Amino acid sequence: MGDCLEALRQIDLLKDQFLSILMHELRTPLNYVTGFGSLLQDEASGSLNPVQQGHLERILAGAEALERLVDDLLDMGQIQAGRFKVHPEPGSVAEVVLDVVTGLAPVADARGIELVNRVGADSPDAHFDRVRVGQVLGNLVGNALKFTPEGGHVEIRAREEGDFLLCEVFDDGPAIPPEARDKVFDRFAQLDRASTRRVSGVGLGLAICKAIVEAHGGRIGVAGDNEAGTTLWFTLPLAAPAVAKASPGSGRPAASCPRG
Repeated sequence: MGDCLEALRQIDLLKDQFLSILMHELRTPLNYVTGFGSLLQDEASGSLNPVQQGHLERILAGAEALERLVDDLLDMGQIQAGRFKVHPEPGSVAEVVLDVVTGLAPVADARGIELVNRVGADSPDAHFDRVRVGQVLGNLVGNALKFTPEGGHVEIRAREEGDFLLCEVFDDGPAIPPEARDKVFDRFAQLDRASTRRVSGVGLGLAICKAIVEAHGGRIGVAGDNEAGTTLWFTLPLAAPAVAKASPGSGRPAASCPRG
C-alpha cells in the first residue's frame, strides 16, 4: 500500500512539473501574438480596414483569454507544490476596489449592469498583498458580471469585523444552490447558478482565490441566507500577525499557502 501511495505521489509530482514547463513554454508564442498583434492594432505598419481591425480584436481577445488560463495554471502549480506565497503589507483595500471597478466598468456598461462600489476612502486599511487581492476581487466581480442578467446589479462592500476586514461581492443573478456552496472553491469546479448556463473556463479562478485568501490568514465563502442573488465574501487581517516569516531576498513579510 505504501509503495502504491508513493508511486501516486511521484506521478502527481511529474504531472505538476510537466504542466509548469508546458505553461512556461507557452509564454513565448503568446508574447509574439500579443506583441505583434498590438503593433498591428496601433497601425504601426500601415492602416487596417474595419473588417481587419475586427478580426485582429478577436485574435487579441483569444490571446488574452489564453494568457489568463496560463496564469491560472501556473498559480495552481505553485499552490499544489506548496511554493505559493503572498507578500502582505499595510494598505488601502478601497484603492484596490476602485482599480477593479474602473477596469470592469466597460464590461458592466456593455451589458447594462449597474456596478456599485460601496467601499469608501474611509474604509479601514488592512494587511494584504495588493496584487493578489486585486486578483481575488477581479475574479469575484468578473464572475458576478458574468452571471448577472442585463439590467442587473453588482455591488462591492467592505466592513470591519473584529480583527478582520470583511469584503463582499453581491449580485442579483441566480443564486448558487445550497448543495453547491461547499464545492464552488474546489479545483476545476464550475459555477452552476440554479440550472442557468455555465460560464466558460476550467474552474480554477475561485480555487486560486481561496488559496490567496487563506495564505493571508483569512477565509472565503458564499453567504448562506440569500434567497435571491449571491454574495461571495472573504476576510483579510487588519494588522500583521505577531510573527511573520521573511521571504528570501525581501524585506517584506511573506506568507505561504500549504499544499492542497
